[in-house]
Amino acid sequence: MLSSLAENSFMTAVQIRKVTDNLPLLSMNERRNRWRRVREGMTIRELDCLLVFSSDSWWGASTANLRYLTQLAIPGSCVFPLDGEPVVFAGLAHLVPYIAMSTNWVQDVRSGKGALGIAEVLKEKGLGNKKIGVVGFGRTSGAYVLETVPYKLFDELLKLLPLASFQDASSLLEEIRMVKSEEELGFLQKASDLAFKMYEAVLQTVRPGVMECEVVANMLQAEISNGGEYSMILMDSGNPPLLHARNNPPTTTRRLEKGDIILTEWHSNYGGYLAANEHSFSLGEPKKEFREIHSVCEEVFKSGTSAMFPGAALSDVGNAFIKPIKDAGMNYIECGLHGHGLYSPDFPALITSGIPVYKKTDSPTEELFERESSSRAGSILLRENMVFGTNIDVFNPKFNPSSGLMLGDMVSVTNGGAKKMSKIPLQLSVVGQ
Repeated sequence: MLSSLAENSFMTAVQIRKVTDNLPLLSMNERRNRWRRVREGMTIRELDCLLVFSSDSWWGASTANLRYLTQLAIPGSCVFPLDGEPVVFAGLAHLVPYIAMSTNWVQDVRSGKGALGIAEVLKEKGLGNKKIGVVGFGRTSGAYVLETVPYKLFDELLKLLPLASFQDASSLLEEIRMVKSEEELGFLQKASDLAFKMYEAVLQTVRPGVMECEVVANMLQAEISNGGEYSMILMDSGNPPLLHARNNPPTTTRRLEKGDIILTEWHSNYGGYLAANEHSFSLGEPKKEFREIHSVCEEVFKSGTSAMFPGAALSDVGNAFIKPIKDAGMNYIECGLHGHGLYSPDFPALITSGIPVYKKTDSPTEELFERESSSRAGSILLRENMVFGTNIDVFNPKFNPSSGLMLGDMVSVTNGGAKKMSKIPLQLSVVGQ
């Protein structure tokens, strides 16, 4: 049923086909397998329907659960019944045809009418007094983003459907999304290929006198012009740079200078699938202390990924990441790994982060960070076709407790161990010599 499209006579099936033919869309076979697994999970939980909410926060990655079911990267909602076709509420009426034409997975895409529209659909499908699983975002994935379930809408929905039973079902999709299909692995590989093009754009751009914003603009141009989507880019430059690449604001009009260290972290995006990369660049030969820090970063990556094989406990992998830092007498603001796919950081995650503690100390080696770790995921065992982003942000407190270097890449879990997914080198990139 193309009810929403039929109301717009200017939108024909031919036009729809032309658009979907030129978008990075997963196959109908992927949809069939994916929906089967989701409905199997619903059956186990005795749910008659899922109500999925999404938002455009975190560079649009908070659409992950809705996009997983529909391939629509929109802030909106979806009624996904145990039997029958789903309905997506996608916003303003004049935008609905354009949204609907970007997927061939869902036929019924409607403009949003808030709680009333959702309640009407649930009643139409005989679900007004059934068990409904509510799927939000931001809770299972480490609470790094705000929940996507709108309070006022949900409160109204409870009043409109007093006989329905609602329960949290966010973990259902989070669990299913942990292990990637072959098609998903293909999209993640293309995202990693885009990451390399973005890395090359940095190499071609960074020179004394170039502004930070020019570097980021060229990274985005490399991504978008090669079929990618807009995504996160963090950056900081200086001599020395800040301990972690800047988030807010991500770039400035600061002009690079010889001797600068440029820290970058970015997510390349292909069809919604995100590849995570962190890399450090030096504009000219760096100080020997930075060389030493980066050598530790490389050892961390090698140690951590060597522990990644099917059946390994995530806690053991996390310890393997941290060990070289401790052995070297250095420290870190962030170290570990987290799931990657339609969102970052996806579940499961085991990242130990350092939160600065502002206190006076006479000892440069004293611990200046409170540790926060997603340790509840430590007992999870790695499985083949899981994909992770790695985070390695190391500093030497004896050299400079406020500045360090970054390294990270995408890794897939195979029967033979960890597989690095991008062609970006692990070594520190020295440019402009």
